[in-house]
Amino acid sequence: MVGTSLVETGVVDGDRYLEAVRTLARLHGATRYFAHRRESAEKLHRLAVETGLEVVRPTSPWN
Repeated sequence: MVGTSLVETGVVDGDRYLEAVRTLARLHGATRYFAHRRESAEKLHRLAVETGLEVVRPTSPWN
């Protein structure tokens, strides 16, 4: 799955986002979550613990 920073910008509620990610991961058999560079460490930790997804935080020279 590919992440988004919509929770951090206040567009999407954090609890609803977590539930949506959990549901989509289960439906599609996802095992990894590729984090957006602006996603908070706290949200990503919660997401990993509560969904079982492996969170991958890509690195690039533009970060």
